[in-house]
Parts: sequence; C-alpha cells; structure tokens
Amino acid sequence: MPVTTDLSFACLYVITKILLHMNRLRFVLLWVLLLSISMLSCGDGGDSPTSKIGNCFSGKAIKSVKNQKGTVYYNADENQYAVYVTIPGTYDSVDAGFICDKLDTLKKDGLSINFDGNYLPYKEDRKPSMGGLKYYYLNITDFQVNK
Repeated sequence: MPVTTDLSFACLYVITKILLHMNRLRFVLLWVLLLSISMLSCGDGGDSPTSKIGNCFSGKAIKSVKNQKGTVYYNADENQYAVYVTIPGTYDSVDAGFICDKLDTLKKDGLSINFDGNYLPYKEDRKPSMGGLKYYYLNITDFQVNK
C-alpha cells in the first residue's frame, strides 16, 4: 500500500507541476499576444492628421489623375488635411482626397497645387456632411505648389 500511495502522490505532484507549467506558459503566451496587439495598435501618440492612416493604401485605386489642380484644406469633421478638386461641368461636385502621405509641406489651408496620384476608397462608415462631396484617400505620387 505505501508504494501505491507514494506513486499516487508522485503522479499527482507531476500532473500538478505540468498544469502549473502549462498555466504559466498560457499566461506568458497571453501576455506576449496582448503586448503584440498593443504595439501594433499604438501610433506615434500625436494628433497628426495623417497619423492614423493604416488602411489608407488598402484596396484598388478608384481613379488616377495627372497634373490635377486642387486646393488643400483642413477637414475638421475628419481631423485630416485633404486636397479638394472641383469636378468640371458641375456646380456642386467636389472630390476630397485625404492625404495618405506624410507630406508636411502640403499641410497648409488654401494651398493650391497640381498633383499626380491615385484615389483610393475611403472608410465605408464615413459620409461627407455636404451633398456633392465625395471622400477618398489620396496617394500623391508627385506635386507642384502653384504660386
């Protein structure tokens, strides 16, 4: 009998150690997972209008433009700078291309530019506050400031 009891306690001891080790391993894995998620979701902490554009380059380009004239304005609703382009032949249609690139030289209200670039789909859940205005992300590949 004493051998069986000692064997039972030994097995119980080993099983307990394995479970504790597994719990510790699970804890470590959970901690690493949470740390990884938090690192991926952290930005630079600033309120830069282009600091949260992780999904900016996703999707296919809706349209490409070359030598397009536009004016840069800060959009307070979206908390980002955008290039506004009036659609020729219309009286109220405007494309707002939120700047994908971290181009500090473009972050000036009223700045007139000519640019080349690609319009990409904007966030589906965000709608412009005015009729005739369409939101896009804008990947500017080249630009020139107009005088």
